[in-house]
Amino acid sequence: MIDKTTHDTAPSTTFLTQEEVAKMLRVSQRHVANLQRKGLLPYLRLGRRVVYERTRLMKALDAITARTAKEVLG
Repeated sequence: MIDKTTHDTAPSTTFLTQEEVAKMLRVSQRHVANLQRKGLLPYLRLGRRVVYERTRLMKALDAITARTAKEVLG
């Protein structure tokens, strides 16, 4: 997990690696990459690294879950 503070008074923003997201979701890293490519997971590119901001990731997952539930329940 990468913690980055942009300013001393700003709240800390937590970034997750692809591996950490995969472990959290209990899927493969390839699946995380596929979700990212489809535009379902928000990400940031820091140089050659891809990271996921925890708060934005959780909101995206909530939206996916809500959309899936709506499709299932009709």
